[in-house]
Amino acid sequence: MNSKKKIIKISVIAFVILLFAFAAIFTVVTIKNNNDKKQQEAAKNTPAAKKKAADENMTKGMEAAKDGDSDKAKQLLLDAKAKYEALNDTDKAVDADAQLYFVEHPSTPPAAPTTTNP
Repeated sequence: MNSKKKIIKISVIAFVILLFAFAAIFTVVTIKNNNDKKQQEAAKNTPAAKKKAADENMTKGMEAAKDGDSDKAKQLLLDAKAKYEALNDTDKAVDADAQLYFVEHPSTPPAAPTTTNP
């Protein structure tokens, strides 16, 4: 009977140790994942990342305008302009504003001259 109690006691102790080990591993993994997410978010908020996002929107906006999708172009260019203004990049904001003007005021080819035959 005494040996059965020892086996049960050892089994319970081993189970508790395993339980604590799993809890510790789970806690470490959770903390690491949270830190990774925070670092990724912080990387997205750097001025360089914001400028890259604004540049990408500017490029996509000009491509959309070229393809004739004025609504998409306007949205992307407005977003790029806002990002440039938030970065205090006046030159790029003016460039985005100029592109917006072209999107909002598409040029029409001049009418062909009319000729009259006498």
